[in-house]
Amino acid sequence: MSREELLVLRKTLTELLDKGFIRVSSLPAAAPVLMVKKPGGGIRFCVDYRGLNNITKKDRYPLPLLSKTLRTIAKDYLDDFVLAYIDDVLIFSSGSLQDHRDKVGKVLQRLMDAGLQLDISKSEFEVKTVKYLGFIIKAENGIRVDPEKVRAVKEWSTPVNDDLCEEAFKKLKDLLITALTLAHFYPERETTVEADSSGFVAGGVLS
Repeated sequence: MSREELLVLRKTLTELLDKGFIRVSSLPAAAPVLMVKKPGGGIRFCVDYRGLNNITKKDRYPLPLLSKTLRTIAKDYLDDFVLAYIDDVLIFSSGSLQDHRDKVGKVLQRLMDAGLQLDISKSEFEVKTVKYLGFIIKAENGIRVDPEKVRAVKEWSTPVNDDLCEEAFKKLKDLLITALTLAHFYPERETTVEADSSGFVAGGVLS
């Protein structure tokens, strides 16, 4: 554990002890502590409770997902100008800046009325490019893969094989990291539906 991680560990444990959330224990059972780097900088204190979870009776009333909560408190906004997935909320507008601000204000007011809070350090306002669910969405352009999500693939080391294998490897890597930008859908334009099925599964593509 680095010095920076150790400082975070001591600070977090001291705060939890002072609040009475944890207490000193000498039991032989323990859960490992993990330090995870935050996307915006800093270190997040995490505890691996998978071992405990495996022997714990499941809660019949778990905490609801943000998407379900929003569907309850702001269902008239969802899929109109709001998208929600787990703990991410995306508010979008195609009109004026004031129109967008009005929509953001409506969502924030609903959250406040429900007693919910947002982390301002993880929020972005009035931007034309945003990262969402592993993609970069750009207004008036389209959707493309976040380079950070394919960096590991891009940095794969070349296998030691013959020229044919090396060529195939490079082609596969290029295909994975150079996905085409997907244009925004325009319902007024001519569209084509392609469908297929296999067994009990059916799929379709609208292009």
